Amino acid sequence: MKPWLSRSRILALVVLTAAAVGAGVLSRNSLSPNPPVPRLVPLAESLGAVTVTAKDGTKVDLTALKGKTVVLHFWATWCPPCVDEMPGLVAYARELAGDPNVQLVTVSVDDSFDIVNAFLEKHGGSDLPVLLDAKREAAGRFGTLKFPETYVISPDGTIVTLVQGAMRWESPEVRKQLAAWIRKAAAKQES
Repeated sequence: MKPWLSRSRILALVVLTAAAVGAGVLSRNSLSPNPPVPRLVPLAESLGAVTVTAKDGTKVDLTALKGKTVVLHFWATWCPPCVDEMPGLVAYARELAGDPNVQLVTVSVDDSFDIVNAFLEKHGGSDLPVLLDAKREAAGRFGTLKFPETYVISPDGTIVTLVQGAMRWESPEVRKQLAAWIRKAAAKQES
């Protein structure tokens, strides 16, 4: 056997090839325009005090949103799955705009509103209400390390559901699931 084709080199090539194929499969699935419905993780934690920044520079305490069900969505302009789901998220936000019992709160972890506003203008979402968490402190308080992530929070501030990963917000199945989580959050307030 020639020295450049030693057993250890062949084994190393096999392992590297398997790792590359596995990474490609995972990458393909996470970046597809129709990602699978994400894994759901029910939580029962109190929200606590968490502040983010509004476009006018004021601090917004996410705990001040108590009293209604909140769909809290962390995202970023540099996140491919976030970009893919943006049209559906914008459409969902427009549908919820008149609902007095539910509020969609989107929080970008980008560095500035200039970046966020340019992105939203380009993607037809300039009317999407966005708060900024440039230092990722609020995201960190929630344990969010990968984006996007969505939390459904009951009117008393308890996290009812966590969705890790992108959602097809326009999908009837996702809309049905969102409605169920919102009902569950509202029912928690009544109990």
